[in-house]
Amino acid sequence: MEKMPPVEMIDNDEKEEKAFHDYMKDFSLNEEDLRKPLLDVGAGSGNFIKYVRNKFGNSNAYGVEKEKFRLGDDSDGMVVADGFDLPFADNTFEIVVSRNFLPMFTDDIGESRAIINELIRVTKAGGKIIGNISTPKIEIEESKEEIYNGSSSFDKFFKERHDGAVKIQSFLEELKNDGYVVDQKEYDHKAIVTIHKP
Repeated sequence: MEKMPPVEMIDNDEKEEKAFHDYMKDFSLNEEDLRKPLLDVGAGSGNFIKYVRNKFGNSNAYGVEKEKFRLGDDSDGMVVADGFDLPFADNTFEIVVSRNFLPMFTDDIGESRAIINELIRVTKAGGKIIGNISTPKIEIEESKEEIYNGSSSFDKFFKERHDGAVKIQSFLEELKNDGYVVDQKEYDHKAIVTIHKP
């Protein structure tokens, strides 16, 4: 009987394709979006960007990752940088995505504002920012899971996450008042927010 290769030996093409499908599903992207100037912040190994550059020929697709070791040998289109200080000019990208990077669980609203404002800065007028966040409802549901019941340390943990989610919602309301269109959808304990820059 033939042994299966360990997970780290899975073909890079497969990893890139899986990342691509995950992003497409979560962020409701279409082929037209993938041909526009596109940025992925907190891109990890950059599999999504590598796939977009290779399969769609989009040389204006870039990924940002703070930790250089995550990038591996093939770093085409990847930039080592901090999401708080992106090395791109104002109004560069039409689509900015951020999967599992936005400060979902912090109650430090200053950090949340700084990151989201930096993504807004590099987005063109008429462009959009898409990312996953947490919401108060999701945090309440998560805290009720049986495995967390009765633990005071988890009560504190979820209170902080809930407080952070409330503050993010308040900031998104401020953006709406400033003329941004903010759409939010929830499914499978996920919340996807899309911020349309006026």
